[in-house]
Amino acid sequence: MFKTLQNTGGVISIFHNKRLTPSIDLLKILTQADGKFNMDTEKFIIDRMDSTLPTYDQYVHITHRCLNDTYSKNVLKNCFPFISGKTAGPEGKDRVTVKAPAVIGRLSSNGLKMFSEAEYLMIYQAFEEALNSKEFESSEVFKAPLIVDWEQNMIANDEFGLDNILKKYK
Repeated sequence: MFKTLQNTGGVISIFHNKRLTPSIDLLKILTQADGKFNMDTEKFIIDRMDSTLPTYDQYVHITHRCLNDTYSKNVLKNCFPFISGKTAGPEGKDRVTVKAPAVIGRLSSNGLKMFSEAEYLMIYQAFEEALNSKEFESSEVFKAPLIVDWEQNMIANDEFGLDNILKKYK
């Protein structure tokens, strides 16, 4: 996620779901850009994260540093359905029911409400359960793709956003 050497390229993480067409398409574009823009020097490294969502620390970084405009806030809302107050889990079992985390009432510096670490752990566990479930899809908990350029503090989940991220590396 973070650079360890001064002259190495930036790190671009893609939280990827091989079953979702938008995720497959963006991974293809990112991989092509890697081959095209990194021919002479390594300008960026792709950190491919298959079938997972950001850690809580990564989520906090994203909410504090990457949500500088309406586009970025919408990306986060699209990737995390619970921000809009959705629930997931089979009927009759404990269900993740994070309501736009109004319970906490904490606002990040960008004006969006943040999940607490305990709430995020519930989301993470629901996502892990959904990966092995036939009752509900993991995309009900976290909808890939989510692309994060940690150096530029930018996020994307579509071609428009990915193109904006890649402008620096052309």
